[in-house]
Amino acid sequence: MKGNVNSSTEDAIGVLHKGITGAFQRKLDYMMQETEKNPADIDFIIDTRDLNAMAKWVEMNGITCASPEESEESDLSKDLAIVRERQSGKVITFHDKVG
Repeated sequence: MKGNVNSSTEDAIGVLHKGITGAFQRKLDYMMQETEKNPADIDFIIDTRDLNAMAKWVEMNGITCASPEESEESDLSKDLAIVRERQSGKVITFHDKVG
């Protein structure tokens, strides 16, 4: 059987995956830093399109929840909890479910 000449290697896909994940983390870190400096501007700093893209990326990678054995929260979940708290009562509403 002949292989697909247009297919990529697992290593090449891994590099792409790591790059996208890193870009999302840097974008979220930036939004978090800016909301700390200017909490009143959260509606202008937090881009819901970016948050939706990040949530979709997590979902596409099959990440649905932390295992019950894990007692520590991830950095991402801590950051998202802060975003939810800061935007309480604001125009933007962040929902846990994607879809």
